[in-house]
Amino acid sequence: MRKKKLILKCLTILFIVMFGISGFILVKELLQRQMDADNFDDLTHLATINTSGATQTEQYVVTEGTDLTVMEGKEHERNLTLLQQENDECVGWLYIDGTRVNYPVMHTPDNPEKYLRMNFYGEYSVSGVPFMDATCNITDMHIIIYGHNMRNDTMFGDVAEYAKHEYRDEHPFIEFETLNGCVEYEVFAVALVNASDEWYFTNTADTEESYAEKIAYIRSIDLYETGIIPEYGEQLLTLSTCYGNDDDTRLLVVAVAR
Repeated sequence: MRKKKLILKCLTILFIVMFGISGFILVKELLQRQMDADNFDDLTHLATINTSGATQTEQYVVTEGTDLTVMEGKEHERNLTLLQQENDECVGWLYIDGTRVNYPVMHTPDNPEKYLRMNFYGEYSVSGVPFMDATCNITDMHIIIYGHNMRNDTMFGDVAEYAKHEYRDEHPFIEFETLNGCVEYEVFAVALVNASDEWYFTNTADTEESYAEKIAYIRSIDLYETGIIPEYGEQLLTLSTCYGNDDDTRLLVVAVAR
């Protein structure tokens, strides 16, 4: 009897310790998420300080050395110069009206996933910061931007909602602003793929043939029809995030410049 009581007591203590550790981890994660949210609020404020000096409209060629369409950026809405003074690895700002997607975008070609678990200031972060594919440049015909699908619906949590046709209809446009201007993209395809899908590894779309192949491929696997078929010379933007409980599944939201 005494032995059984001892075992029961040990199990109770073990349960209490495990419960305490789990509670500590949960609280720590919640505090980290709140800290991340506060940091992004500060960055949003910084990006909107004194934009009067950056309101010029500029034009830029999508891909150098080709005869592709010259795209015209809208007037600057954010002061990216201030952000780049804080961190020169910031290349732009991503925004989707009516959602929580309102974040800087980072680019580190020599360290592709640097901002996967790092905040804008170089500190550890659960949320990370959206970042551009290492093989991309802002003038490429196809840009890929990655972001976490956070359980509190921050970062690309709202992007995952594009799996629903009605959500796309309510939020059809994505803005990506760089020092070259602010370009608006319209979502035309949404697809579920795995992390090793060819979409990530055949990024080039700088010839008419490669461009047509990318459009044909994404339309062949899209979740629903939008009626939009991009034409060669129109820049593509892909947002990529995890989806569901499978660590290998990715949701692609593909949009075309307008």
